[in-house]
Amino acid sequence: MLLYREPRRPGLRFDSGVVEGGEVSVYYDPMIAKLIASGETREAAIARLVAALREFPVLGIRTNIPFLLRILEHPRFQSGTVDTGFLDGDGSALAGDPKIEMPPFVHAALEFATESHVATQSRIGTQSRIATESRIATESRIATESRIATESRIATESQVPTESQIPNPESRENWDPWNRLQNWRA
Repeated sequence: MLLYREPRRPGLRFDSGVVEGGEVSVYYDPMIAKLIASGETREAAIARLVAALREFPVLGIRTNIPFLLRILEHPRFQSGTVDTGFLDGDGSALAGDPKIEMPPFVHAALEFATESHVATQSRIGTQSRIATESRIATESRIATESRIATESRIATESQVPTESQIPNPESRENWDPWNRLQNWRA
């Protein structure tokens, strides 16, 4: 979400699970925020909803704010004569996307957010490249150390005498380095 600013006014309540700068997954619930308005009359509540939706900048995802505004401003909705067939009858006209000119502050915010996003992606790309190079170097070092350890183990195992090389197989102390060390010190 490049821009997400919930309007703060009396008589409004927002229930949402998103924040500006956050990411909205493709697995998100289509209803990312709910706006509730109250008023002394139906007209006052509708007016608060319309004002809040008009002052609600959201960039980075597609919203249904224009659609909601068209519903709220529809004469049947304002008069309270809607029923369950309202969208079946008037929905196609409401769903249209009229050409609305974006206010200058939205253009400025979009430009700023795009520049910030590009700069962030560039920084993330550099960090990712460095992390990848570091990971490759670490994996190479681990592989080299593993190869050296394996060669060392093989060399050590080849130096351990077999049963036939021990003078008295019953007495392993003949080749045990700790016993040999004790004998050398004695």
